[in-house]
Amino acid sequence: PDGRWVRGLIWVGDVAKGWRTKDLDADGNPELLLLGLSASSNLHTNQIAGELKILSRGQVLSVAPVPNLCIFEACAVTPLLRLVPTRHPQGMIIVETSALHIGCQEGLNRAFFHWNGREMERVYQAEWIQGKIMRQIPFEHRQIRANRIATYQCAFSGEDEHYNPVWDCTEKKPLKQFTPGDTPSQVR
Repeated sequence: PDGRWVRGLIWVGDVAKGWRTKDLDADGNPELLLLGLSASSNLHTNQIAGELKILSRGQVLSVAPVPNLCIFEACAVTPLLRLVPTRHPQGMIIVETSALHIGCQEGLNRAFFHWNGREMERVYQAEWIQGKIMRQIPFEHRQIRANRIATYQCAFSGEDEHYNPVWDCTEKKPLKQFTPGDTPSQVR
């Protein structure tokens, strides 16, 4: 409106609040992870939601809603989108979307997503200051070892000394055979 140019990613009438790149499918081309406002809500404070999108070569691969994640400027928030380091099992991709609010919904909302080979699944979300857990579900992670797929059952178990999430992962038996060229998500 005032004639100034702004460079950024347009998202539901606002600029994307965060973006990262990561080669999620190991094809040599990094995907774009974007954090923005959900197009399906945000009319009232009890409907506020963020959205995590994965884009590859201009196509949307995955859309994952983040309920109660206020990233409006009016909420006086500091949003965060990051790839979280994991120790075990190897190759597990966890993405965090967080917002520190000092405005309309005071608090620290953190959500963790697991890349399962096809989509981002929200496996944990909580409001840290109030201690309210909004979602906590176990999930499966698949990993290629030799010519077999190892499957782990994982769940959020807390934080380490650097405030990174810690995952309690147990390997399930037996390992499944796979054909060379398969990805972990193709083997069931």
